[in-house]
Formats: sequence, structure tokens, C-alpha cells
Amino acid sequence: MAKEVIRIDDRDFLRLLKSLPPELVSKRGGPVLAGLRRGGNVIRKSWRAEIQRIIDEPNIGGEYRSTGTYAKAIKVTRMRRPERVGANEAVRVTVPARATYPDGTKVALVAGVLEIGREDMQAKAPMRNAFERSKGEALAAILKGIDAGIQRAIKKLDKTA
Repeated sequence: MAKEVIRIDDRDFLRLLKSLPPELVSKRGGPVLAGLRRGGNVIRKSWRAEIQRIIDEPNIGGEYRSTGTYAKAIKVTRMRRPERVGANEAVRVTVPARATYPDGTKVALVAGVLEIGREDMQAKAPMRNAFERSKGEALAAILKGIDAGIQRAIKKLDKTA
């Protein structure tokens, strides 16, 4: 049995998520949150790979030893008020503001400098590069996760009926 592949753009996907019944977008997130988290994990993995690529580049002006703090600090978290971005459910892939290096430097500060650069350093943009490289794979993971969750919900409803 061949599965039909559905092609939708970002606007259609958001409209589809907004139209889902409350059973699928429960207070705990349901299959939608699980699918979104899968997609977020794909982007997080890609972001970590981008950071490793930057670390592996030759360093001008001395040797650099990574503590791995930046890569470990990247988290996928559920948004508290997804309606602010026009969704019923949402996750974000981010570096928490409280994350710090062993010397006390904020990881978010270093992430910002790497992302946009400064006058004496060119921008490396690991977050943007990771998103651009993995957005298709992340969308596929989201759809697969939501589909799997819906199939589980259907099986559960069939057992109770």
C-alpha cells in the first residue's frame, strides 16, 4: 500500500494546524506538540552541527578549546502562549538566557555575536544556516510525528469504541 504524499506550503500548514479539533491539540499538546518537537529536534541537531563546523575551522590568533557549552545549551521548548504567533501550539529552538559558560559569560551573548558578527568579526550565522539547511527535513519530521500521533489516537479510540 503506497502512501500518498501531500505537498503543502507554510501558510497551508499553519491553517491546517489551527483547524485541528481539540482532541488532537489537547492541553498537554497531543500529537501536534509531539510532531512540532520532532521538527524542533531536527533543527537543534543541525544547529549543533553548524556550531561544530565553526569550531573545526582554523582559528586565527591562537588555539581555541571548545567547552561544548553553546551546543549543549540549545533547547527545544514549548511556547507558553502560542497564540501570540498565531498558532494553537508552538515550540521554539533557542539558547536560554540563563545558560552561562564556566567563566560566567552568557551563552546567548556569544550566540548573538556569532550570528550577526561585530565590526572585527564576520558573522557566522549558525542558527540561520542550520534552519535553511534543515527546514525541509524538519517539516517532514513534523508531519510524520503528527501522523503517527493521529494514528495512535485513532487506535486508542477504536479500542474504547
